[in-house]
Amino acid sequence: MTEWPGDKATGRVRKRWLHQRQRLEGLAALSTPVGMRYWPKKSPLEIFLRSSRPLLRATGILAAFTAHSLRVQRIDLCVTSPKLPKAFDGYRLLHLTDMHLDGNDHLAEAIAAAVAGTAPDLCVLTGDYGGEEHKHTNIVRQRLALILKAAAPHDGFVAVLGNHDEHTFAKHLHDLGVRPLINERLAVKRGDDAIWLTGLDDVSRFFTPAARKAMAAPVDGFAIALVHSPEIADVAAASGHALYLCGHTHGGQVCLPGGAALFKRLSLFRGYFRGVWRHHDLVGYTSQGAGFSVLPLRTFTTPEITVITLKCGEASVTAGERR
Repeated sequence: MTEWPGDKATGRVRKRWLHQRQRLEGLAALSTPVGMRYWPKKSPLEIFLRSSRPLLRATGILAAFTAHSLRVQRIDLCVTSPKLPKAFDGYRLLHLTDMHLDGNDHLAEAIAAAVAGTAPDLCVLTGDYGGEEHKHTNIVRQRLALILKAAAPHDGFVAVLGNHDEHTFAKHLHDLGVRPLINERLAVKRGDDAIWLTGLDDVSRFFTPAARKAMAAPVDGFAIALVHSPEIADVAAASGHALYLCGHTHGGQVCLPGGAALFKRLSLFRGYFRGVWRHHDLVGYTSQGAGFSVLPLRTFTTPEITVITLKCGEASVTAGERR
């Protein structure tokens, strides 16, 4: 893997990460914050969906579910915090996650249409750009470029990797004009004021102590944690982060009436699998994701993009209607 630009110290950290990541990618197990989990690579949900494909296609149900899965909705959040510098009052984040852009030929256009007109200051991406890991990299890159063009954020793009993203995709993100954050912290500045972004490699499958160390470093001011899954929320809260943005679960993807998820694929904080949550003073949001896994099949969930407006004031979070 060719390194993206950085100073020598950062380069050494990335080389250590690369060595660990390649080793973990070769294991038939998940490295999580609670240790190695020997779950099958194919989840019960995936096995069920794959076995159901012929019946769903023959009955026409698959076509109906595909149409539903391409109706990408926008949800607006307003997060108010006393830690936010006044220069960032009204700052807008566009959060994209779990797009799985090799899953359908029309999905990228649907996401781009939802993104267009959001006028974000910063776009943050929290992983799972494809669904078949390295098999369709060129397709995923082309489709991601379309979405990035539609977003056009004033301050650019920042991204982390997900459990479906191989280590090589960090370089692809850089080549698309996206800043990958791999267990590191970045300042976004406006004049003398700044907010902080802490971005980790995926912790649901590729957890390492370096991820915990990066998140545990104390923050002074308003800081946002960008992680593929909510499974390190406790560390983010303890280090003083104000906001945690993640995905991974697809909101359950296949849910029962009322939204109860059949499968969450989380080792920790399973109650944080969808929507707004709190962990002590930390506000978190787990997006349902813009794409889908295995089949374009969602029940009692909808694909989404999220626009978060930051405001100064007493701590609160409010969610608007889906549109």
